[in-house]
Amino acid sequence: KEVVIGHATVLQLFKLRKGVVAGCMVNDGVVKRGALARALRNGEVIVSDVRVESLRRFTEDVAEVRQGYECGINLTQGDELLKEGDVLEFSERVRVR
Repeated sequence: KEVVIGHATVLQLFKLRKGVVAGCMVNDGVVKRGALARALRNGEVIVSDVRVESLRRFTEDVAEVRQGYECGINLTQGDELLKEGDVLEFSERVRVR
């Protein structure tokens, strides 16, 4: 079962040699490196079934970022489809017994 662990809004996009990094503000919950992610624009899914490949606070690589903080997020794919204002939704798979 998938459980939503957080949401973040894309504030700015940075094009780098290795792809696109989304500068985001974590709206609620938490963002974790390796978490499942999907991008929503006006309630419609733009990108799905991807993972958070890298997560940074300023220049520091971090494992997670909590609500109220800004971070840079690089997804495993689909970064080039993102636009400012998109909402990223993060989830984890948990086992149901």
